[in-house]
Amino acid sequence: MSSAEARAVNYAEQILLVHEVYAEAKEALKGLRHAQRAVIDLAAERRHLAETITDVEMVLAGETRGANPDLSQAAFERLMKEVLHKDDAMKRLRMKSLELQSKHEEAEAVVREHEFILRVKAARMEELGGLLAFYGATKASRHATDR
Repeated sequence: MSSAEARAVNYAEQILLVHEVYAEAKEALKGLRHAQRAVIDLAAERRHLAETITDVEMVLAGETRGANPDLSQAAFERLMKEVLHKDDAMKRLRMKSLELQSKHEEAEAVVREHEFILRVKAARMEELGGLLAFYGATKASRHATDR
């Protein structure tokens, strides 16, 4: 490698930090994948919890209808609202649902953050690539005119 090539490589590595930007982009991609996995896992947990809530509601509805067979549909629906509101298991499930929703939204925000960082790093790498291509073309044209 000639001294001019060594200087160019040194400039790209030490001043422009080409490989550092690339390493940061790879790390951002890794973080994005991890964050996406967390969102997927939380969504699955939320779906499972929703199924559990539906199952508990069905059991409570069956028990309530069995204990109050003479109620009209409107009266039964009012009673069910009260039963669902007062039931301890339902309270715990609702609280867990709110907690999971919060975690899910937070995980989605982390995904958006990683996507933004990755876009910035990719744009920086593209900018550096264009800059290095420009430097190379300039050097090549100077070299061609020197002959």
